[in-house]
Amino acid sequence: MHNGRYEYILLSDAEPKVVTIPPLVPHSVVQLDRESCTVINAVIRHGQAHPSDYLPLNKAPFPYDLDRVKQLRADRDYQIAA
Repeated sequence: MHNGRYEYILLSDAEPKVVTIPPLVPHSVVQLDRESCTVINAVIRHGQAHPSDYLPLNKAPFPYDLDRVKQLRADRDYQIAA
């Protein structure tokens, strides 16, 4: 979320990026291709990791706008596998 709105960031091997997500901001990943993908979640912290850092939220899932995601891909000339 950014300014109270969901933000979609297109990640691809054609345009590698580093995305920094502030602490306590829920986030997730959607993979639309049939190919496998690798996402590295690098947490930098001092001290022991807290077990709750790796548990799902006790809330309803994100309301993904897959049409928006597909439009982002179309704008970059990518084809989504059917």
